[in-house]
Amino acid sequence: MPLPLVLVTHPRERLATYFGEQALANLQGLARVKLNPDANDWSTPELIEAAQGCDVLIAYRQTALPAEFFTAVPSLLAAVRCAVDIRTIDVAAASREGILVTQASAGFGPAVAEWVIGTMIDLSRRISTSVAAYWQGQSPSPLMGGELRGACIGIIGYGEIGRHVARLAQAFGMRVCVYDPHVQPSDPAIESLGWQELLACADHVVCLATATPATEKLINAQALSCMKPTAFFINASRGQLVDEPMHHGGSWWTSRACCGLWSGGNWQAPLWMWVARQTRCRPLNWRDIPASLPHRMSVVSHRKRLLTKPWKL
Repeated sequence: MPLPLVLVTHPRERLATYFGEQALANLQGLARVKLNPDANDWSTPELIEAAQGCDVLIAYRQTALPAEFFTAVPSLLAAVRCAVDIRTIDVAAASREGILVTQASAGFGPAVAEWVIGTMIDLSRRISTSVAAYWQGQSPSPLMGGELRGACIGIIGYGEIGRHVARLAQAFGMRVCVYDPHVQPSDPAIESLGWQELLACADHVVCLATATPATEKLINAQALSCMKPTAFFINASRGQLVDEPMHHGGSWWTSRACCGLWSGGNWQAPLWMWVARQTRCRPLNWRDIPASLPHRMSVVSHRKRLLTKPWKL
């Protein structure tokens, strides 16, 4: 019996970073593998043509799988999205064709949690501000920083990543509060609070909620107005959870996937902004902006092991 034919849709330049050499080698030991030779993501017609005769499709996180795709590839048995959600896949259409839909396991929880803690330290100590001033030939002004110890972190969404963040925050001596209407923390040291209560008490608000229609624009002007005037906001979830663009008090906000916002005294004059997905927005204040970074906080060497376990059709 021939090995199954698996199509991996990652563009050529994204394969090593978002899939991994070891994972690819392991997959090639289990199946015949067909790769995307192009530098760009395929359009739906191109994807349909490439997927003919394939048994399984492993989709890059930006590869869309609409209804017309599933009806045009009768050989397909399963579609896997290399992300923790399946929002780019028409699940109902796949189900009508008898095609299994699944996603990657959240094996990058520790990596994202470490990034969150690093961002909190950076924002609290104004590290990137000082670095930016240095590289611009300026003498950084001495600014009072803040410790994580004794500060309150408010975690929105207590899933796997949220639990990792909570454990690290506890190790730093932080008060840990959680908002998740679906999960009750088992650790008695972690406080489960209501929505407005959490926003009001947290010094660092970390958004880790799942991207669903119900959570779209969860963080809006009203939510921000509930936060402390000195609080930081870090979005380590999808960008659509933050209202974008959001006009608030004469200033435009952005939510490009990973952002930290600090008010500098009030929410109407934001000074801090983190930007991701390799897009630099127009800064609100160049002097106080920390850094721009791509949406890759979960891309570490351990991610190469995501697809190393044997699987069967």
